[in-house]
Amino acid sequence: MKLGHQKLALSTLLATSLFAFGTAASYANDGEKCDGHYNHKTEFNNHSEHGPFSGRGGPSFAGHDMHNLRKLDLTAEQKDQVKQIFEKQKPLRDEKFQALRDSSKALREANQGATYDSKKVQELANQQAVIQADLIVLHSETKHQIYALLTPEQKQKWDDRARRQGAPKQEHSRG
Repeated sequence: MKLGHQKLALSTLLATSLFAFGTAASYANDGEKCDGHYNHKTEFNNHSEHGPFSGRGGPSFAGHDMHNLRKLDLTAEQKDQVKQIFEKQKPLRDEKFQALRDSSKALREANQGATYDSKKVQELANQQAVIQADLIVLHSETKHQIYALLTPEQKQKWDDRARRQGAPKQEHSRG
């Protein structure tokens, strides 16, 4: 029963972190479309991928909430600054997502082996939790940096949208 709760907690943490991380990326999209999908190439990607798990059955990095940034009418300068934020974080983000994929693969292999080593599974689960926590922190930092670029009117739109979606209002220091 304990292992079931751990799996549920890890699954919830992963889903939350991927959803949350996706939120910041899509806020910077300029709204162009490619093949019926929003084109993330113009701001972040190489068009062949719409996210780190694209084509692998997982959510894209850009996520659906990030498309809301285009509703904030970012200036060209703001778009450039958001792009710089993502480019700066890309190596760490890619490293964390690769570590998460590697850890998930190791966990699958541990579950499918001839023998079951609960200590090894616990170790792998703990590794995944740390990686997911790192991704959540990176996402939070990204949102904070983007929020700092916004005008007061854009911040109001951001906060209003978050309230409508049931998310807690972003609290930022006024300094």
